[in-house]
Amino acid sequence: MGEHILIVEDDPNLLSTLKELFEREGYRVSVAPTGTEALKILYGSQIDLVVSDLMIPGISGMELLTSLTESGYNCQFIMITAYGTIETAIEAIKKGAYDFITKPVNRSQLLKTARLALERQQLLNENRTLRERIKNLERSELIGNSAAFRQVLEKADNVAQSEATVLLTGESGTGKDAIARYIHSRSPRSQKSYIPINCAAIPENLLESELFGYARGAFTGADRDKKGRFELADGGTVLLDEISEMPLSLQAKLLRVIEDKVIDIVGGTSKKVDIRFIAATNKDLSQLTNSGRFRSDLYFRLNVINIRIPPLKERTEDIPLLAMHFANLFSVKYKKEIKSISPEALNLLQTYHWPGNIRELQNHIEKAIILCKNSELKLADFTELDTGLIPRKEINIPLGMPLEEIEKIIISETLKLTKGDKNLAAKLLGIATRTIYRKINPEE
Repeated sequence: MGEHILIVEDDPNLLSTLKELFEREGYRVSVAPTGTEALKILYGSQIDLVVSDLMIPGISGMELLTSLTESGYNCQFIMITAYGTIETAIEAIKKGAYDFITKPVNRSQLLKTARLALERQQLLNENRTLRERIKNLERSELIGNSAAFRQVLEKADNVAQSEATVLLTGESGTGKDAIARYIHSRSPRSQKSYIPINCAAIPENLLESELFGYARGAFTGADRDKKGRFELADGGTVLLDEISEMPLSLQAKLLRVIEDKVIDIVGGTSKKVDIRFIAATNKDLSQLTNSGRFRSDLYFRLNVINIRIPPLKERTEDIPLLAMHFANLFSVKYKKEIKSISPEALNLLQTYHWPGNIRELQNHIEKAIILCKNSELKLADFTELDTGLIPRKEINIPLGMPLEEIEKIIISETLKLTKGDKNLAAKLLGIATRTIYRKINPEE
């Protein structure tokens, strides 16, 4: 089995009996006569289940449970208690114990409860491992080997070691936040905070207090001091996403932070901060500057280094890598065994124009994974979700051409698009599959 159980009991006879009971079942067993000894064992190795008497010398069973809960120790806990202390045992359940067993100990009951507790622990461990795998996959955001994408990473690497402000430009969904995180991770500030701020997502009347923080009494409801995101980012990096949406009234205050490294706390005093700023936008700030909707001095301070993130249609050779990355990510998340993407499906993904860029690709891969019933993503896994994914092709048909010939041309071109998949072609055309066979092979 391999599970490790710790028995905490000051009665040597009961301790020996329980140790033998669990070892006979194949468990690894450690023992401790006191709570203090138990803690030494717990923090010296990983224990899966603690079986502890409530009344033990020194640190009580309840105090031992509380210590493990507060420290976040990853194990299950069964309390052994006398009849007169059942209310205390119920309190232990509320504090995180799996269950309690009353004295005299019923061995079969204890074994059954222990097995259930260890099954729960195994499930929690599996879920924790799954979350870690997903987190690790999500961290691998910078996928691509195209020349356009390599140029972006090379420029990001070059600027990472500097303190210059960076302006990331590009269409929505191209991965500007991922590049900002990449720059931060390669910078001397990598061990400090990285705080992304979506300027469009925070209401204008709250944005100033969110960024700069406020002092108690600064306005109605301000019953305590609150640090703003700039102060929380001190020593680290701030991403100002959708910077074009920042109100003009705050742009001057942001300029002061960038130039003087000073924040003015709402209703409070000024404070020095050390922040590296990265801004991102999918709009043309120079045009907004010319129209008076964005301060020119702020634009020039932000645009020291400009990195344009290319849209997905300019790096189509990266789509297979990205698609497989997302397929792996969502296979783990949804517990699917997806091992590949068919050539026809990849061809579809590479010929589509992706107006939503990487974010849209990720969304469609996720939906395909959810509905896929095989180990390979196929063309139909995408067209069932959104036939708008099928790239359209214009066909020039001269006036006067017989209708029968027009039908043949349309069916033939559709079959080229679907790589000969007649079922899919029929679905796209809204006709029966047998109609395609009859039209292209009329003599059969």
